[in-house]
Order: sequence, then C-alpha cells, then structure tokens
Amino acid sequence: MSGQHVSQIIGILVIIYLTALLGIARYLRIKHKAVWQSLGGPGLTNWFFTSFKLAGYVLFSGAFRQLADRRLTLAIYATRGLVLALVATIVYWKLAY
Repeated sequence: MSGQHVSQIIGILVIIYLTALLGIARYLRIKHKAVWQSLGGPGLTNWFFTSFKLAGYVLFSGAFRQLADRRLTLAIYATRGLVLALVATIVYWKLAY
C-alpha cells in the first residue's frame, strides 16, 4: 500500500470521527438535554468552541455510564474504537513511510 493510500484512509477516518461526534452531540441534544447544555450545546454552528469539551466527554470521561443509555454507550465505545484505528493507522504510516 502506498503512502498516498494510507493518507486517504486517515482522511476518511477523520471524517467518520467528526461525523460520529456530531451524531453523539445530536443524540445528547435530543435525549439528554442537561448533559448537552453542560458541554456548551455542541453542534455544527458552534463547533470551534465546543468540540474539545465534547471530545473530552466521549474519549476520556466515564460520566456517560451514569445515564444508563445503551445506545449512547455503544456510540461512545464505537467512536473510541474509531480513534484507536485512526491512531494505529497514523503510527503505521509514520513507521512505514
């Protein structure tokens, strides 16, 4: 596989990750409004200001477990798996090329 193909895969994974974060933000807005508001009301219109709070909640926080929402839990673990795949791809790219 060439370096260009790997960089395209990385780009696709980043787009999927950002889409997943927006999906989680939308789900929080609909089902868990208080959590959504505590994160600053993340969405596409104010993404620059709230994306780090949302990413921290998804990637590093365990607070979502208190909500006992299976769908949210699955979405967060899937997003964490996606980030792991993204990091592994970047490491492979750096070591191979």
